[in-house]
Parts: sequence; structure tokens; C-alpha cells
Amino acid sequence: MNEYLIAYDLVNHNDYNGICGAISSLDMNSWPFLHSTWIAHSDLSAEEITSHLRPHICKEDKLFVVQLAGDWSSAGLPKFSAEWLQENLH
Repeated sequence: MNEYLIAYDLVNHNDYNGICGAISSLDMNSWPFLHSTWIAHSDLSAEEITSHLRPHICKEDKLFVVQLAGDWSSAGLPKFSAEWLQENLH
């Protein structure tokens, strides 16, 4: 499985249940990393994830999906978040 960063901006509505539920359905280990930003494990490609999530956003909304790999760094994250990243991002 690969790890993906999924970020979205819901422009004209605040119905986060649809998009959050769709992201959660990708993998039970998906979690909301920062506001409107998730990290998810998936065997799907970034394009396939985008296609999976597109029905849950409006045409004015923004969606960004990128595979995470390699080097990373953080500052100011809660201990749990930093530990999760250390364990899950290879």
C-alpha cells in the first residue's frame, strides 16, 4: 500500500460528512492529519483516489491528492501525529 496526502477546500458548502466518509472508506487507517487534510493508505493511484472522491465535492471545490514517499519533516504537531507519521511513512 502507498500513503497519500489528500487535501481539499470546500468552497460553497460545509458538508464535510460526504468527503470525510469517502476518504475513510479508502482505508481504516486513514486519518484527518490537519484541517481539510488527510493521510490515507491505498492501493489505488492518485488519479483513482481523485475519481473516488470527485462525486463528494462540487465543481467549485478544490481537491489535491499526492503520493507520499521519502523524506519528511514537521514542526508543532501533537506527539501522536508525529509518532503516526514516523511509523507509517517510509
